[in-house]
Amino acid sequence: MGNFGSMACRLIKRLIWAVCWALPLWLVLPILDARGDTKPFPESAASVERQKTETNADPFCWGEWGYNRQRCTNTDSQHAPYDTRTWCQGMEAFDKEDFNRAYKLLLPFVENEDVEAKRRIGYILWLKPLSWPDGDGVFAADKTKDVPHDITLGLKLLQESAAEGCHSAKGLLSFLYFYGTSIPRDKEKALRLASEAASEGVRMAFLLLSEFHLMDKDYARYYKWKHLDVLCNTKGNKGKETWEVLKRIYFDVVPEYQESIPAGEKLIEEWKKTNGGRLCPSGRIGG
Repeated sequence: MGNFGSMACRLIKRLIWAVCWALPLWLVLPILDARGDTKPFPESAASVERQKTETNADPFCWGEWGYNRQRCTNTDSQHAPYDTRTWCQGMEAFDKEDFNRAYKLLLPFVENEDVEAKRRIGYILWLKPLSWPDGDGVFAADKTKDVPHDITLGLKLLQESAAEGCHSAKGLLSFLYFYGTSIPRDKEKALRLASEAASEGVRMAFLLLSEFHLMDKDYARYYKWKHLDVLCNTKGNKGKETWEVLKRIYFDVVPEYQESIPAGEKLIEEWKKTNGGRLCPSGRIGG
């Protein structure tokens, strides 16, 4: 039990590191982009339709988090409905990672089935049991210190998000089920959800699957998903360089890993066939 706890702790730290460097893609860059653009929405009908399609594809973690900023136009006006101002304040607090304030402001909208509020509250409640005093980034305890430990509601909202076409929600759910974070551990469900998310283009799922299979000592699948994780979640030639270093340090010298390479390469080729001949999914879903 102690070895499992130690290994889980190390793996969670790896995931935290990966999430932290990926967060600018999910949260920060869209904020800067929005501030730098004086036009809140594209002018052409084609651009509007493209944005709508992308948002509907994965509005939870697609990159812009899919919230309708047009609702926040002129919210400083005395004529703006109070609930609209509150909704926008909650969205802005979430973008700034002020999850305590975001939770307080957005929770009432969950009761009204507001899709965008539900996804954010689900994410915040997912973070709560993963946060601790020495945590980094979104996992720092003070980020959610005023948020209740309500994993039941968090699971419900994430499950609803997944059912509504939010593929990245499946990745978040798979993490909770695999590690048994505040819920009974269900490895089979975790692998199924992560595999579905990966097949739907959620690159975050590549990291999860690589760690899941490493824990199971399934080194061929670990090779496949680690290869995809590094190459698809790292920009430009940096991904290839990083992979070559990892392969040289681990797979080329550790006997168990070395034996898995041929089978792992075969799995990668099978993956490419099901992915239209591409190694990495198109778009930016999940990073």
